[in-house]
Amino acid sequence: NHREVAAPDRAHAGGGQRRHSRVEVVDLEHHHVRGHAGLATVEQTSGGTVVGDRRYDLDELIADAEQCVVQSELGNARVAHRQLAQHQLIDHREQRRIRADPQSQDRHRHDERTAHNRSHVHSPYFAAYLKLTNTGIPREFARRMIAEIIPQHKRGLIKNGELASKALLRGLPTIIKFGANAFAPSMMAVIGPTGVGKTTTVAKLAARVALRERRRVELVTLDTYRIAAVEQLKIYAEIIGANCHVVRSVFELDAVLRRLPSEATVLIDTTGKNPHDLADQYELADYLKGRDDISKCLAIQSTTNFSDGLAAIKKFEMYGADCLALTKLDETTRPGAMVELAAEGLLPLTYLCTGQRVPEDLHGATAENFAARIIHE
Repeated sequence: NHREVAAPDRAHAGGGQRRHSRVEVVDLEHHHVRGHAGLATVEQTSGGTVVGDRRYDLDELIADAEQCVVQSELGNARVAHRQLAQHQLIDHREQRRIRADPQSQDRHRHDERTAHNRSHVHSPYFAAYLKLTNTGIPREFARRMIAEIIPQHKRGLIKNGELASKALLRGLPTIIKFGANAFAPSMMAVIGPTGVGKTTTVAKLAARVALRERRRVELVTLDTYRIAAVEQLKIYAEIIGANCHVVRSVFELDAVLRRLPSEATVLIDTTGKNPHDLADQYELADYLKGRDDISKCLAIQSTTNFSDGLAAIKKFEMYGADCLALTKLDETTRPGAMVELAAEGLLPLTYLCTGQRVPEDLHGATAENFAARIIHE
């Protein structure tokens, strides 16, 4: 339910007239965004947005519209309508007159139907906000990102359709630390929970280094528990012309690493473990944590929910994890949810795995390719 409310014209203190525009709201009957609180004409100023006698900033506009969406989806249009009235977006006196006069109620319903059929302009900021949050990006992150690019948009430097992508591209480096020199480490161990794609990630890294970087690769696997894990890595090693070493203890691992040539890139595949049951991993964890020359990359699959993913990051700190790989990005419909995990996990985001192809679907993580993956551009 909504009606058009015109904000009065006002002048700047210095003289000129303020520009008028329309703020978007929620159509409480048809569950889509029509404007912030009905088709309300508002004033845009350098200090914020003025609706009637009240000044709003971007967070308030989005928060109000967001709350209206939720209430509308719950079918509680009456509560949403009452809240809009509390924010002076509906004329209270007019509402009282309408309730007291049956003929006015009929006219009001006619006005609402007319307003619904009237052409309107969607708020580019709220549309961008919805686009970002629909990918799984937390609401507070989306608000912050959009607020940062409003000045450029108002100067005409960003088109309406580019707001979401530009906001994300600019905002990601302020939230997430990205790893540098993804394919430079001379020794790396890939660690993580079971089933996240560690072996495939090792194979992709090996193929990338051997076939594109033209460097010698030595593969080492500790994963003797999973059926056919060793055979799988040996097949990859044979394809790219690398050696594959199978070790069953930390003692054997140390012996193999000591005799490998220093110019080789050594990639270590570890056994997948339940993050909540690492009691038998202290020896390996202490060894890897004490080897500063070995990079420890924690692999987390992108279908993991935030709580479980963050718990895994905390548990695998015992290995000395120093970078993060997001695997199976192609299997989630909400890749933006990984933004919060990467931000809260505090590990540099270094690799993005976007499919099963070796090595094409492994990418060094950057703000550009992560943003493109999130919004599918």
